[in-house]
Amino acid sequence: EQHFHMIFDAAKQAGWHRPPLTRCDHMGFGVVQGEDKKKFKTRSGETVKLGDLLNEAVQRAALEINKRVEEQQKDGGEAFLTDLEEQKDAAQKIGIAAVRYFDMKQNRTSNYVFNWGRMLDAKGNSAVFLFYAYARIRSIQRKAGIEIGSIDQNRLEVKHPAERDLALKLLQFPDVIEAILADLHLHHLT
Repeated sequence: EQHFHMIFDAAKQAGWHRPPLTRCDHMGFGVVQGEDKKKFKTRSGETVKLGDLLNEAVQRAALEINKRVEEQQKDGGEAFLTDLEEQKDAAQKIGIAAVRYFDMKQNRTSNYVFNWGRMLDAKGNSAVFLFYAYARIRSIQRKAGIEIGSIDQNRLEVKHPAERDLALKLLQFPDVIEAILADLHLHHLT
């Protein structure tokens, strides 16, 4: 950490870092662990490269998308993403988002276990679930013929307890952002 403060001081002397206009922070991190609770490494014992990690996440997302499309077609339902280019694009977005979100939801100062299953889980606190929820919401909006921009915000009524809980949670958002800016712990957002 001391090395970073020396760099911050040098940046100040060079005129690149001008507090309070700019901010430099050292952000400590825990260790990413494998399922065996040891430092996450490849089978050969080398550190996992980010590019390799992202490529595998995209491949796993592509396999999951293919599986879901096949299941939907087999069940006679309307399959999403039947176009191969759309599948490839979705796999790219979902795979990378899954890694980013999984990493972001961890307390950065604590060690955590890397787990592909939890990262790509469509039912848990994951990027995959968020993509799915967003797609469902948009589908409901389309079917209901609701255009978000046409809603009169002054006429919104919160009637159901779940609506009230959601509204209260949304009102906390600015405070969460302030907390993140103060302590740089992104997991507060998830």
